[in-house]
Amino acid sequence: MYYKLKETDIQKMSKLNWDVQLQSNSYIEVDITDVGAKEMPYEQNESELIFQDYYIKYQAYMLHTEDKPKVYICPRDKKPTIDNLKEFDKSNWSVWGVKCFNTVYRGKHGFRTSAATQIYRNGVLFDTVGGRDMAYSLIEAQAIIHKLDDPRYPWSYFEIDYEKEIVGLKVKWKGKDAVITRYIEGQNAVMLDIVAEEDKFDAGEHIKDWLLSDSFDFWPK
Repeated sequence: MYYKLKETDIQKMSKLNWDVQLQSNSYIEVDITDVGAKEMPYEQNESELIFQDYYIKYQAYMLHTEDKPKVYICPRDKKPTIDNLKEFDKSNWSVWGVKCFNTVYRGKHGFRTSAATQIYRNGVLFDTVGGRDMAYSLIEAQAIIHKLDDPRYPWSYFEIDYEKEIVGLKVKWKGKDAVITRYIEGQNAVMLDIVAEEDKFDAGEHIKDWLLSDSFDFWPK
């Protein structure tokens, strides 16, 4: 049912921590005399327009109406107004994507192939999956994205600054008390500070492996 937003509704809205970033694109001018652009296939012009994706950050707000709750968004750096608030009905509000790479190299026993699939969250490298062939790494990457909203995670990968929710969590790791001391961006991994009865040491753990084994519990028992 269509709902016409009123000026008085803005005061009733509650702010959400959703990391809403919508993908857009435009042509930007690139100076090809730049070191990073010299290898582009241009011959005569000193500048050229290239097509580039970018992400616009939005702030989300919840409004409870007589019909049902509605979500509105506006640019994150702007104050919400009747003119800039737009209704938003997406359930997956972060933009996820993948890039696949396949390489051939010469090993000890001849030529071999390897592949990597990079996972991107809102245009920023989130994780990388390697493998012998592209099909395997792509399937593994899809499985990771599918599990990102697993309710067993005590944080949400779809919220603003989710990394801050991870650091400091007290956990059990292989039967030992531990504290997450660092989140490694681009690898979706953490460093754990392990505290045993008589010793203390650091360990690293890839988050995607936690749900596949019994070695890690998010909540101490």
